[in-house]
Amino acid sequence: MALLLAASGRAAPAAAQQAAGPIYAAEVRGPVTAVTVGYLQRALALAEASNAGALIITLSNRGGVLAPMRLFAATIAQARVPVVVYVAPGIDSGAAGALFLSAAHVSAMGPGSSFGIPAPLAQVDAALSQQTRDLVLDSVAHQLRTWNTERGRGAAWVDRAVRTGVVIDNQQASAASPPVVDLVAADREQLLTLLDGRIVQLANGRRVQLATLGRTPTPAAPTLWEGLRMALADPTLVFILLVLGALAIYVELAIPGTTVFAGIGALLLAGALAGLLALPVNGWALLLLLLAFALVGAEFFAPTHGALAVGGIALLIVGGANLFDPLQAPGATLAGG
Repeated sequence: MALLLAASGRAAPAAAQQAAGPIYAAEVRGPVTAVTVGYLQRALALAEASNAGALIITLSNRGGVLAPMRLFAATIAQARVPVVVYVAPGIDSGAAGALFLSAAHVSAMGPGSSFGIPAPLAQVDAALSQQTRDLVLDSVAHQLRTWNTERGRGAAWVDRAVRTGVVIDNQQASAASPPVVDLVAADREQLLTLLDGRIVQLANGRRVQLATLGRTPTPAAPTLWEGLRMALADPTLVFILLVLGALAIYVELAIPGTTVFAGIGALLLAGALAGLLALPVNGWALLLLLLAFALVGAEFFAPTHGALAVGGIALLIVGGANLFDPLQAPGATLAGG
């Protein structure tokens, strides 16, 4: 009996520890950019500093920039507290879903949701040799495959996602063998119920048993500044701000002496610039937009019965439709694009 007790005592440290700390919740809305990742990193740091029982990240986003998303996926995998990634019902989480779900300690999807993109998940500089490009793609695929297999999830989709693109909905994810995600939950309440009692292993080897039943997560909300910067990084809003800013400047030119419109225009253009800095922009498309604004403005000084304005509007449409690089930021397009 003494030997059994001693053996039990030695085995105790290897057993899963119950996660008794607070549960934090963060939600991603809009394109995932470096600004969004900064907010998520702060939320994760808060959870780690509090020795949280879990951080639940809900994806309600559309599109995003690949480079910062890949960096944060690696941060999720190395987190010192359990990280749960949940794709909200009806959401196409795109590349963010593919990367974050793979890295998460527990991955979950809602009904009608999906992840992945119909294009390569990893973009490599075309100037590199084919051998170097293959090495980079192999490295990305290996990382995603490792994260999924370590957590007992199916990874057969990874190579296709990295090299050609793939989109997987919640039904396909749960029907795969083994399943591509851990859970399918109708809402956050059901998610908390299904999470309770699950055991996850962190990167440092510590095993943690989740205790989520009947608990209310504490929101890790973005600050006012973070929220403003994330809102400004929306492609549609950026384009609207550019157009409205230009219109305000035109009004100032038409009614000289009133500095109000010039100030409004400058403020709107500053907001658009903040969004442009957060998103990968096609330089040629931006030049088309500037030329479009110049042509429309020229109509005020050299009336051509609308010829310059029509040409400017045509360039505005072409430039706006191609303003953001779809390879670096898949899904981050103008609404309806």
